[in-house]
Parts: sequence; C-alpha cells; structure tokens
Amino acid sequence: MPDPGASQTSGSDGLRPKPPRDAPPPFNKRTADVILRSSDHVDFRVRQSILAEASPFFEAMFSLPQLPENRKRKDRDETEYRDGIPVVDMSEPSRVLDSLLRFCYPVEDPALPSLKVTCEVLEAARKFDMVYVVAQVKKQFLSRAVQQPLQAYIVAVTRGWVDEMREAAKCTLRREMRWDAYIPEMELISAGAWYRLRAYHSACSEAVSKLVDTTQLNEDGVVMDWLTTTQWPWFTCTCSQAPFQKVYYTAARIPCRSAAWWEDYLKDMKQKLKDRPHRVTVVESDSGEEHLDRTRCQTCLSQKASRKAYLKDFESILIQEIDKIISKIQLEVRI
Repeated sequence: MPDPGASQTSGSDGLRPKPPRDAPPPFNKRTADVILRSSDHVDFRVRQSILAEASPFFEAMFSLPQLPENRKRKDRDETEYRDGIPVVDMSEPSRVLDSLLRFCYPVEDPALPSLKVTCEVLEAARKFDMVYVVAQVKKQFLSRAVQQPLQAYIVAVTRGWVDEMREAAKCTLRREMRWDAYIPEMELISAGAWYRLRAYHSACSEAVSKLVDTTQLNEDGVVMDWLTTTQWPWFTCTCSQAPFQKVYYTAARIPCRSAAWWEDYLKDMKQKLKDRPHRVTVVESDSGEEHLDRTRCQTCLSQKASRKAYLKDFESILIQEIDKIISKIQLEVRI
C-alpha cells in the first residue's frame, strides 16, 4: 500500500511527477505574468516584457491573442495556470533556463560552469533568437575552447556549428598536440572530422614555421620575405660578418649574415612554432634572450639591454605575421 505522505502518486504509468518547485531569485516573484516550466519541473516566474525584448521568439509568442478572462480554465482553454499565471512548458532543463534568463534579466551575466552547459545554453539562445545572449555565451565558449580545444571542437562538430568548429580548431594551435592520445569524446565524431582537424593543424604548422626558416629560399629567392629591413643589430654587429656565417636575403634582396646566437634562436623558434603554430608560442618564449645570454660576442653582451629591446620589436612583427598566415588558412568543414 503506497505511503499517503509520498511525493508521488499512482497514475496511468504508475507514477506522477513531483509537483513543480519554484526557481531561485529573481525568478520566484509573484509579480511575474508568465511561468516557464523546465523539463525537470522547476517554475521560473518571469515577465513577458523582458523576454519579448530579449527574444523575437518570445515576442511573437506573447503577441498572440489572449483568451478572455472569463474563458480561462474552461475545457476549451488548454493552457495550464498556477496562481492565475499561465504556464509554458519548456524542453530545456532548469540549469539551462536559469543561465539563459540571467543573461536576459538586469542582473550580472552568469559564469557558465562547464563546456557542456555552455553549449546547452548557446543552443537554447540560438533556438530563441537571443542575439545578445548568443554573443555573450560564444565568448564563454571560446574561453572554454582555449582550455579544452579538442572537446570544444568535437562538441561543435556534433552540433554542426561551423564558426565554433573553426574557433576551436584555432585553439588547438596554442598547444603541442598529442595526436596519438585518446579522449572518450572522439567516439562522437567521424574519422573524417578528426582528419580535417589534423590537416588544418599541420598546414598551420608548416606555414608558420617557415617564417623563421633560413635554410631554404622561397620562390622569390629570399628567406624571411616579411622582414623588410636589415637594420637589426644581429645583422650589423661585427660577429655577424664572420666568414663561416652563411649569406641569405631578406625581402629587400640585400645579402646579409646574422650573429650566431640569433641564428640559433631562429632554429629554436622554428621547432617551437612547428609544435605550437600560434602567437602565444612567441609571447611565452624567452628563447631569444636565452641565446643572447650565451653568446661569446663581447659587443652583443655589452649592449645586451638594447639587443633585448630589438628582440621584442622583432617578435612583435613576427607575431603579426603569424596572425596573418593563420587567418588565411581555413579548417575544411563538412556538415
């Protein structure tokens, strides 16, 4: 015999859901004029005017002709009411509705707790055509993608989100990828989607590392054609004129030699950029200063401070070139 004090009672399927519970503030006010009921039976008391401003979807819903007051609760009115307020059943769970509504209300935008919830909220925001919410949640998606690029890419692939796929793919460039490593989410996508990500990463790696490759001339017969001047101290110092230093050309087609420490720095940076073809590789590296510190050239050592300042300028230009190259390489996408 069932306990009469139990929160569930028998129904056609043997059980009836628990009665709905109120959402936390600010979605529990009695001044609300509509209730959004989540799929897990949490009632969000909200104001139609706020939702209508945030979403054309809800604006259209609330603009439909309303039944006269004296017809409410009659058989022909299928709308459910609670405390005299109409209830709208939603397919989203409470964790999604709560975050979605906080972006719409004049309260602090929520920090979404995980990549999974971020994607659920983004999906709902797109469903309801909430332009502001989509923009804000995409920022949080990108932040998550920086930390979890593979997971973010996979989630975007499974949802057919082209922009997010490409953003997540770019985030993989920030890391030295272990392509032989396994994560469970890989089971969710095709081998083709995985191959296209690897192909993108490889193309970026090859193109970016060539920026500092002095071992091969390009089709114009120069190396580092993006470096338009030779007026750098590692080109003009007496140590760069040693006969064993090889000759190469910049875009100005001026033959030059470089200091040995700078040549070693470029070799080091080339490998780093092959592994992580992204601007953060240069930003986070102290390779140039480390090679300068080890030089035997007394001139370079005596002018170390100015040499390091020039290195920063050089790396700023290099970073700009990296960004240009990455912007030209597109992840192939198939939906």
